[in-house]
Amino acid sequence: MSKTARRYKKSDTTKKTTAVIRVTVYDGTRHPFQGKDILVRVRDGRQEERVSRYVKTSSLTISVPFSDNFIDNYTILVTSDGRRDAGFFPIKVSPFVDSQVDLMLVPKKAKYAFLSWAELNLGKLTCS
Repeated sequence: MSKTARRYKKSDTTKKTTAVIRVTVYDGTRHPFQGKDILVRVRDGRQEERVSRYVKTSSLTISVPFSDNFIDNYTILVTSDGRRDAGFFPIKVSPFVDSQVDLMLVPKKAKYAFLSWAELNLGKLTCS
């Protein structure tokens, strides 16, 4: 085997005991969430809470234990005052590849603005 190529043996996977989940939280306009604290909660496959803390940033990196079994199916939940909760399950983690989760916190009293049928001008729709 060459020095640059490394093959992972079964024992190599047991040496890695942590994995990484990268979480990005957006507001209803698809911009990074700003202004209020965000409560981030992380649960493992046994529904044991691993993380529960308030953060002020919309992007964070969370290190979680890796067990190489069903416990590695994590749940991420986020909430903030005046916003609807958001979450995702299952997040399957690996010690070799970071998991990425994007969540959106929309206002509890959101107002939707749709174009009327006349404004859509059905014959001339274009995608950009």
